[in-house]
Amino acid sequence: MKASYVTIAAIVLSLIILVIITSVTGVNPAVLLSIAPVILLAAIGTVVVRLMLMALRFNFIINSFSDRKYPFFESLAVRLGSEFVALTSLAYVGGEVARAAWMVKNGEVSGRALWLPYIEIVFDVYAGNGIALIAGLYALQQGELFLGGVVLAVSLVILSFVTGVVILSHKGMIRMPTFLSRPLRWVVGEIRAQSLMEKGNVFLSEFCVAANNTFTRRNGLKLLIVGIYTFFTVLLTGATLWLVSLGFGLHLSFLDCAPTVYASIVLGNLPITLGGSGVAEAGVYFYSSYVFGVSSWPMVFAWRIISYHFVLIVTGACAFFILRRYTK
Repeated sequence: MKASYVTIAAIVLSLIILVIITSVTGVNPAVLLSIAPVILLAAIGTVVVRLMLMALRFNFIINSFSDRKYPFFESLAVRLGSEFVALTSLAYVGGEVARAAWMVKNGEVSGRALWLPYIEIVFDVYAGNGIALIAGLYALQQGELFLGGVVLAVSLVILSFVTGVVILSHKGMIRMPTFLSRPLRWVVGEIRAQSLMEKGNVFLSEFCVAANNTFTRRNGLKLLIVGIYTFFTVLLTGATLWLVSLGFGLHLSFLDCAPTVYASIVLGNLPITLGGSGVAEAGVYFYSSYVFGVSSWPMVFAWRIISYHFVLIVTGACAFFILRRYTK
């Protein structure tokens, strides 16, 4: 129930942000009609294809790095439904846990069930934050010290954290922090605290074993295929903004749009708002304005509706009909 309230709050917040943009700039959803229908459909198409590639990548991962076999269409639906959870919660928290819960329901070991979605995080973070690092450096080169510095700092923190988790899990060094033992004893008592610590260590041990079994030479081809899926999702993510800018006749090349989008995604990962609402829009506007000299709230408004609200409708339908059957 609490998760439902968080989801509703995230959607409402996102709509409030659009209302604020409308009241300040005079831009409204009718701006989509000013885009040529062919370009508008192409922009929507990039979003649909990206979602399907993400779902196919998830199906490939869980069937390649697990000894279980998962139903094809059900796994696609669960991946799409969990994206709705991810878009309405803090980054790297909701969607992965929802997918892990579904796998546990299907008999997967809990530690590996969480590691398999984490593989997606690893590839997405290295691809997306790699582009964001380039975006930050380019902004610094253009004299935008604050914007470039923030993008660089956030990107490096996320990259460092994910890299640390991968290295420590590969070495089997992730364990329950011992300092948690004392507060747990105060809250739940001596016996239950000890049980929770032991179960937590078993879970993390399973997580580390799964990680260690993934990044091996014999899995090189499988990891390459995951990388190819990720490469095309990155291209499509940048292509959405490029097509929207093209629809408004703005002078933004595809090479301009990719760092703009990923700079905004990195900023949206900051735990400021749910789903990055407001932060993502501001990121696209200020980066395109200060770095490339293109200021257009209509472009930002249309891009957000297509890349976020349209996705909420599609993934929300999957979440409602599929995901809630398997997770709590």
